[in-house]
Amino acid sequence: MNKFLSLTTVLLILTSSFSYSQENIQKIVFEGQLSLEQAGSCKMLSAPVDVKIIISIDNNTGEFTGKEFWKSEEGIFKTKTERKWAGQVLNKQALRFRLEVKPNCGSETREETLHFIGVINCDESTCSMKLENTYAMCPSSNCIFKIQYDLKLIN
Repeated sequence: MNKFLSLTTVLLILTSSFSYSQENIQKIVFEGQLSLEQAGSCKMLSAPVDVKIIISIDNNTGEFTGKEFWKSEEGIFKTKTERKWAGQVLNKQALRFRLEVKPNCGSETREETLHFIGVINCDESTCSMKLENTYAMCPSSNCIFKIQYDLKLIN
């Protein structure tokens, strides 16, 4: 049976493997898959993408920023510079994420912010988190997707 552990407990359990860039900043690494499911009527196809998200949490404020990386065909994670993560630790097991994206719709480029709530769910061997939202990539073309990140804490 799965147990919900607090984010603080997860951080304490895994603290020896975290990398620190400053005294009050912790870097946490999630890996998993990004899936887009068509929810509109456009003809865009999408395959799941292997992703890595590295967030840096300020221990004093609970705020964080992050970077997203997509695995290339060569098996190397490459940064998605147009995807900027930020957010806040809400309580002992939940995180609020904001993801800034810049979709291209033909000749139109626009900016949008997606919002997610992530709850860290741990069992005996792993901690995971699922982020879900509906994403209107190109509303004028009815290109709407259900976006889902299935992530595991790896550090």
